[in-house]
Amino acid sequence: MDFLVDTGSTVNLLRDEQFTEICENADKPIELIKTNAKIYAYGSQETLLLKGKFQADAASKKRRVKATFYVTKTGNERKTFTFELRNICGT
Repeated sequence: MDFLVDTGSTVNLLRDEQFTEICENADKPIELIKTNAKIYAYGSQETLLLKGKFQADAASKKRRVKATFYVTKTGNERKTFTFELRNICGT
């Protein structure tokens, strides 16, 4: 799966379709946890509608981190990553 690293992002976002794709290829089931987080797209005053969140390991050849991903029902055309994930991606 291709990803866009957004250096201005403060959270990790996946659209519902991308989460479904990850689940279909996962070794074990991924459970979404309810969240009350308020997340805004850049320049927006409306919060994104969130389906839930989950934690997963993210790794590159050199590093591994545990990261929280929020699954959104609306909006973004791309996935965005936090500073923690940018570090493992080498950007």
